[in-house]
Amino acid sequence: MGREIISLFTGQCGVQIGHGVWEALSSESGITATGELPSRDTLLPELCYNACEHGSAFFSQSAADVWTPRTMFIDLEPSVIDEVRTGTYKDLFHPDDLVTSTEDAAAIFSRGYLSHGHLIIQNVRERFEHLIEECDNCQGIMLSHSLGGGTGSGLTALILEELMEDYGKMTKVNTSIVPSPRFASYNVEPYNSLLGIHFTMATACVNFVWDNESLYRLCDELLDIKDPTYSSVNRIVAQTYNGLTASMRYGGALSGSLNEYQTNLVPFPRMNYPTTTYAPITSQAKRDHEKHSVVNMTKDLFSKRSRMVTCDLEQGLHMACILSYRGRQVNGSDVYSTLAKLKASKKIKFVDWCPTGLKVSICNEAPIHMSHSSLPRTDMTAMLLSNNTSIAKLFQRELLKFQHLYSRRAFVYWYVGEGMDEGDFKDASENIDCLVSDYSEGHGTAVPDMLILTDEEPAIPRQATGIVSGVVPLQLEEREKDDEGEGEEGEEEEYLPHEELYTADDDDVVGLTKEGEGEEDFLPLEEHYSPDDDNAVLLTMELMADFVGDEEIQDTTGEEEEADHEINPTEDKHCYEVIPPRSDTNEYEGTHEEEIIEEVEEHIDRKVKIQMTENW
Repeated sequence: MGREIISLFTGQCGVQIGHGVWEALSSESGITATGELPSRDTLLPELCYNACEHGSAFFSQSAADVWTPRTMFIDLEPSVIDEVRTGTYKDLFHPDDLVTSTEDAAAIFSRGYLSHGHLIIQNVRERFEHLIEECDNCQGIMLSHSLGGGTGSGLTALILEELMEDYGKMTKVNTSIVPSPRFASYNVEPYNSLLGIHFTMATACVNFVWDNESLYRLCDELLDIKDPTYSSVNRIVAQTYNGLTASMRYGGALSGSLNEYQTNLVPFPRMNYPTTTYAPITSQAKRDHEKHSVVNMTKDLFSKRSRMVTCDLEQGLHMACILSYRGRQVNGSDVYSTLAKLKASKKIKFVDWCPTGLKVSICNEAPIHMSHSSLPRTDMTAMLLSNNTSIAKLFQRELLKFQHLYSRRAFVYWYVGEGMDEGDFKDASENIDCLVSDYSEGHGTAVPDMLILTDEEPAIPRQATGIVSGVVPLQLEEREKDDEGEGEEGEEEEYLPHEELYTADDDDVVGLTKEGEGEEDFLPLEEHYSPDDDNAVLLTMELMADFVGDEEIQDTTGEEEEADHEINPTEDKHCYEVIPPRSDTNEYEGTHEEEIIEEVEEHIDRKVKIQMTENW
């Protein structure tokens, strides 16, 4: 019974990863670079007749006994795929499976998603339908790409949307390279990554993530490669990719499928971003001095040094995990006893609503060592797939980078010029903000959410401003307006009632408006003011007259205050100082002032309600 898998590799990063993946897959299956299968006598001893028995999941056999990968390499510009066309494995791939255009996306998401992507999408769709027709029982699609580039993010999002129309129920597993925390290849990576995540969140069933910084760290610290290249990094990703599909290609005590990744790793539809770790990752020099056992490999999987994405899994909680082992020496009893010990030591922390979210997969086929690979020869390997709440830190980091750029509308005109609506930026920001909140709720703690982006100001964390949700903040600086430039005639000003201009929080400044003719209890938003001293409370003469005598009110408009009680004078002549600055303990000295403030606030609420009723 065939359980075929079709793989798609898009963009420069995806094509380079795909080259390493098929190099490893063909070696494990015993297929040569020309697609031919040697006889049994010429095969290496560790190579079983894998192509005939298990190779049909990724390879199709032609009438001339040539094995062709079930894959597509897609890019908007031909230079990267031309290297595949002229490389060592040029005869392995079908020429129609290498799809290119004439002009690249120039690292702009909208070029891959809208303008240039639509020029190539029809060819992609026709070739994909041909690959589906050659399958007896296709179990799913696997995609590989980078979220930082224009083709990898934009074109992949467009392809997934096209596939959803005809193959919506088919499992789609997405493997993505996310931007690194401390360095970037393009200035617009934050835009591309957030838009890519936003548009693929609902169309992909599972999204595995890596980042280049963690992969380079593995090469430097564990493999002792001081100057790693893209080939070194891609071979690590290719080995992980093979580990994802090992239980589907070969038999074992506990096998798996693409559909099981979705059902076991995704507790909620939007929270579909698991991380991966691989073991053992060690240099050839260290390999002979280390013992590779089920216990050691399992401990390495949960350690910080084996992670392939920059987030601390120990600070988060596991919602679901899949442990996949490969090797003839892997015993199921050893696996379960090791997991029982780890759980008893509380090194594996699960959410309280899913305390046993572990699935184990065992493949009896040992991995094949490649002569030019930086990974050592080993008889067994292990891989951890974990949906951990700490991945929210990655999205928060990308969202903050996005806000820094979008606050100045930097580079936005490139995206709008290619037919993209600027509202998509705000939708993407809101969607990722909701995703962070979803993971924080799964963890059981509140992660500081973000303000919604507006046309006037960028989104900033609420925690940084001390703003309470639903309350309009006071302006930090007083805006001076000239009489000649006060807007055009007939333009209405925006007003807010008293109760929306202040908060009762001790750390906030309480600001009240002055009473005047016409709109007595309303003040235009552009005329909010607050003193430089955040501990001062401004009240009006009319409101204070009902509670304290005139002798207790000290006019500060024309006199110079002492240093401890000094506030910046405002242009309003009715501002008076009635409360001294707060102490370091954020409490008022004495109780008389607190009683006055409470009574004043009650009086303000009554007057506001009366005035609002009269206005209505």
